[in-house]
Amino acid sequence: MCNSSLITITLAFLISLSLCLPLAQPELCSNTGTFSTNSTYANNLNLLLSSLPSNVTANGGFYNTSSGQDPNKVYALALCRGDLDTGKCYTCTNTSSLDITKQCPDQKEAIIWGGECILRYSNRNIFGIMEVAP
Repeated sequence: MCNSSLITITLAFLISLSLCLPLAQPELCSNTGTFSTNSTYANNLNLLLSSLPSNVTANGGFYNTSSGQDPNKVYALALCRGDLDTGKCYTCTNTSSLDITKQCPDQKEAIIWGGECILRYSNRNIFGIMEVAP
């Protein structure tokens, strides 16, 4: 009887622990092209991704921007869930900025989203354009 109680308590603990873990952030790496690590496009992308967390929090949870000139121009946007405080918004956007380049290395277009924020960048204008996917 003692063993069944221990098993029940252990299972309840594991279930409650799994509910507290953050959701994995899905990503979509587009096949629209790649760029070289030390290219102008890479520099423009790194500049935008490094500035997104502070800009999105300073602008109420949404921010879009671009950097550079064609053909190396990068468009980026970030959106935090409306009920997030600025600290959590910053953390989510910052983590997404780091993760997107690891999960979609050298891709000219990518999006990453989770339960709290979305981050997207592209080598084409994505602002004010309705797209049904992703």
